[in-house]
Amino acid sequence: MPVTVDIEGGHGRSVSEVKENVSRIIELGAVGINIEDQRLFTGS
Repeated sequence: MPVTVDIEGGHGRSVSEVKENVSRIIELGAVGINIEDQRLFTGS
């Protein structure tokens, strides 16, 4: 079954982190990746 992944706020803080995370997702077999550009903040 084809699976797409939504990495909302979990894609990485740098270009190299994004590349690494996308590579891992592809290796796991995802056929699509939706990268949200929002930032998630915790705390005040």
